[in-house]
Amino acid sequence: NAHEEQASQALAEWSPFSSEKIHQEIFRGSLKERFDKGEMTPESFWKAAKARIHAMNASPNFAQFSSVWGDIFIEQIGIERILKRIDHAIELFFVANTNNLHWKYLRELKIMQGFFGEPRQLILSHQYGCTTSQSALHSKAMRQTKCDKDRILYVDTLPQPINIFKGLGGTTLLHNPDQETSVDLIKKLQRFNVINTTKT
Repeated sequence: NAHEEQASQALAEWSPFSSEKIHQEIFRGSLKERFDKGEMTPESFWKAAKARIHAMNASPNFAQFSSVWGDIFIEQIGIERILKRIDHAIELFFVANTNNLHWKYLRELKIMQGFFGEPRQLILSHQYGCTTSQSALHSKAMRQTKCDKDRILYVDTLPQPINIFKGLGGTTLLHNPDQETSVDLIKKLQRFNVINTTKT
């Protein structure tokens, strides 16, 4: 995705590899998955990532790497407006693959503080030891909501977690932000009767 490409391009400044090769080495192998699961500390991930990309001249240092790695999140246009239109009686939960360096930056976004400010609303891979590509995380998420699964709607932009959640008997909605607008997402959500029609 664009966030991963942005980080890979920035890391290419310290590597003989292309940004495409860096993306393959760090984001597409087991390294990031281990970090997302909480199996590595930020410092050990930084050292392993530097070794993977053959970083030169002992750079980036930990502070530089942390900034490049973590400070990549922006709020998707229209999402705040959509969340404001969700019926106030519906509790929102945030389920994500996110390591603790990413979370340091992600949690500061206005949208996170405004809609997912309570610890109970957060199901984060690095805190649970598994990722959204594993049914264990979705099972834990279902339990954390304290709702019957037929009262949960899981929304994601990726097919794999959607299929896993479906396999557990949950209701899902796939949103493709590259092809669908926020208006399209609202229309989809309206089918599930979760949108407050009195708000615009």
